[in-house]
Amino acid sequence: MNIATLCVFVYRNLSIPTLGSVFRLQQSTIPLRITFEFGDALISRARSIAATKFLAGTDDVLVMSDDDFRFTPADISALVATCREKQCIVAGVTPLKSGEYTAIVPFENLDQEPWRSRNNQPMQVKYAGGLIAYHREAFEKMSKSLPLLHQNSSIEPFYPFFMPTIKGDEYLSEDYACHERAAAMGVEVWVEPKCQVGHLTADLVVTVDNMDRLKELY
Repeated sequence: MNIATLCVFVYRNLSIPTLGSVFRLQQSTIPLRITFEFGDALISRARSIAATKFLAGTDDVLVMSDDDFRFTPADISALVATCREKQCIVAGVTPLKSGEYTAIVPFENLDQEPWRSRNNQPMQVKYAGGLIAYHREAFEKMSKSLPLLHQNSSIEPFYPFFMPTIKGDEYLSEDYACHERAAAMGVEVWVEPKCQVGHLTADLVVTVDNMDRLKELY
């Protein structure tokens, strides 16, 4: 039986919505291993270490969540199923905290939020952020072109899968940089609209349902 891993990255505090999401997953029947990475303010390093640990194991899908996301077992199930089917990288629809738009970068000449017209069908995109599932094959392919860092130091060795980079005049943050590297190795990035994530702010949880209302208010 295939088992997926959910890794939650916690810098200071694990939010109540995320804790509730994890608790509901623990009560579900989804074959899932839940792990945490605590206290590393450098998220690119934390994600890279988690991915390297995952690669040393046998699970087939790694789902990465920040400590301020809200999701359901159905969200995780849809994300993992599409990731396994396509053997690629699959993101849920995660709004930014501002509610201005989601963390999805489509290919050129597409609307900013093209997933809205897809009738809940997965679509291929350029980059995506937020709640993301990575198939083992993505990291296996990328590891062939990356050095294993800190092999002779006190820091845990890791492949820099999520090291930010520059493409032309664009700065690519950790997730987008990883997806750029993956694409260079033939790994596709998709969005699964059935997975819609809440993003916690100081005042409320931003979702795709209240994004338009937030734009009107702010």
